[in-house]
Amino acid sequence: MSFNVEMTGRSDYYEKVKMAVVGQAGAGKTLFSSTAPDPVYIFFREQPRIMSIANRAMPHIKVLPEMDDAGRITKPVEDIMLEILEYLRGDGAEFYDTVVIDTGDELQKALKEGKKNRNRGKWGISDWGWLADEYHTVVNAFIDLPINVIVTYHLKNTQEGEDGTIFKEIALQGAAKDDTPGWFDVVGVLDTYENVDDKGIKTTSRGFLTSPTPRYGWVKDHSGQLPPVFEISERFVGDFGKIRDLIYGTDAKVSHEHEVISVVQQSAP
Repeated sequence: MSFNVEMTGRSDYYEKVKMAVVGQAGAGKTLFSSTAPDPVYIFFREQPRIMSIANRAMPHIKVLPEMDDAGRITKPVEDIMLEILEYLRGDGAEFYDTVVIDTGDELQKALKEGKKNRNRGKWGISDWGWLADEYHTVVNAFIDLPINVIVTYHLKNTQEGEDGTIFKEIALQGAAKDDTPGWFDVVGVLDTYENVDDKGIKTTSRGFLTSPTPRYGWVKDHSGQLPPVFEISERFVGDFGKIRDLIYGTDAKVSHEHEVISVVQQSAP
């Protein structure tokens, strides 16, 4: 029996960022994602709402199930997503350094609708387990790519506390709602925030919340390098790059290379 003792290094993560960007419709999720290097978008509508990036010349793929003349699905969304995955692992790796799934909740809806189609319109209890597993498989396969990965999500309200606080959650159904935040390095909320200067003057700016609050308990920054609210530039220029630089800033104490520091060999008892 043998095993390696290894030292972590930045090369374990390719110095890429795996990020979930959550926000209300119109918050700027798609536009923020366009500041990542060499992105390709994946949409789940025939006519995606991409006015915000129309003048930024963004390559994108529309993922729609293939259907026969009777309206039955012959190739489901999950199969097309795996084909895109293989493309990004192969020829696409030359062109793209970021993949943006826009949005993750629309992906889940597409998976669910495809399953209902194959079930002739029915949806049973066991199908929730299938949906959770399939969604996990597809999203994590993309997260494992050696490029930047951004998945956008809509927000939804869950409940109102006794003090009137409105709690927010990612707009997913079933187990994925609670599981998804654990898959990413950074899970943040894109929104507008009020600032007060030392003279008491209030201004509003757009920011990316990266530190959990009572309302957003699932927000996180695994790197520990980002401010609680990262201020977004006025015209969404270079924002993702600035976040990446904060996460992977120069630190002489951290090796860039993963290394095996010892090999332990033991005789079987």
